Amino acid sequence: MVAALMLIAVIPADAAKIINGNAPSVRVEANKGSLVRLNAPANTVFVSDPEICDIQVKSPTLVYLMGKKPGQTTLFAVGENDRVLANINITVTHNLSRLNAAVQQLYPEAEVNFSSIEDSIVIDGLVENASMSENVRKMAERFVGEDAELINMLGVTAPIQVNLRVRVAEVSRDIEKQLGFNWEIIGNIGDLGLRVTTFNPFNVASTPDNLEVDFGLGDFDF
Repeated sequence: MVAALMLIAVIPADAAKIINGNAPSVRVEANKGSLVRLNAPANTVFVSDPEICDIQVKSPTLVYLMGKKPGQTTLFAVGENDRVLANINITVTHNLSRLNAAVQQLYPEAEVNFSSIEDSIVIDGLVENASMSENVRKMAERFVGEDAELINMLGVTAPIQVNLRVRVAEVSRDIEKQLGFNWEIIGNIGDLGLRVTTFNPFNVASTPDNLEVDFGLGDFDF
């Protein structure tokens, strides 16, 4: 009988250390940059997702951040003896400063706020009418792009108005006579005058309906 011998290596608890803690945060707009100065020279600098934010090491103590697209990533900088010099959370947002400037130029009195959440832009505030709200939405839509989402929470201060289009149709006098309306005998004589005769030409057996008003005027009775 052969006994199998298994060796289990026990790693000390202090052999590995997860470095996270309360890392500082940096916000960078897309297509813009920011500088990070380190307290000591770094041997290695990298980000966890270079598609969101790219970096350029200008010197051993100066790192340039370049926002590429909205999202979150982390910057690490390591110096001598594997000393962690930087552990920074980076949040890249949409270019909201340009959007704010464009809206303020078009509507200086508008109270509009923009916020970037992942791939979305949230618009809130108050504008005077629905036309202004639609124009602001279209401007923000150009900044968001096709792959992002736009959440419009703008309120309108002016009440909603409903416009009605009224058309007056002219009816032929021959058609009026066929329908049994004789408008020529409707008029005012003295204080009162009215006579309407209706007749349905589509029903031969029907009896004309008469509405008469009698009154006196001077020595004459009508």
